[in-house]
Amino acid sequence: MPIYRDVLALAVHFEQIVSGFSRYHKYPLSTERHNARHRTVTLIIQMNHQSDKQTGLLVLRNYLEKRPLLIHIVKEAQAFKSFNACCCYIEQTAKVCRQCAG
Repeated sequence: MPIYRDVLALAVHFEQIVSGFSRYHKYPLSTERHNARHRTVTLIIQMNHQSDKQTGLLVLRNYLEKRPLLIHIVKEAQAFKSFNACCCYIEQTAKVCRQCAG
């Protein structure tokens, strides 16, 4: 499924971004990102097994729309090495949300 592929790419991209964070910022985000990745994949799998996929897509979109808030907090804490890394992550999240809405 394209949405699964894009969510996986989003998770890998975030892993690459976080690997460049300082130790102070990296470890608190570790638990959050692992939980988020598992929750997202679980929602996609559940949605795929439902006959009414619109409900599952809505739940997934609502969950993903909260992700940029975490990124904004990390950006304000100046953990990103570049502004471009922040923008790419938010753009990829928006792409997945658009797929949920489509």
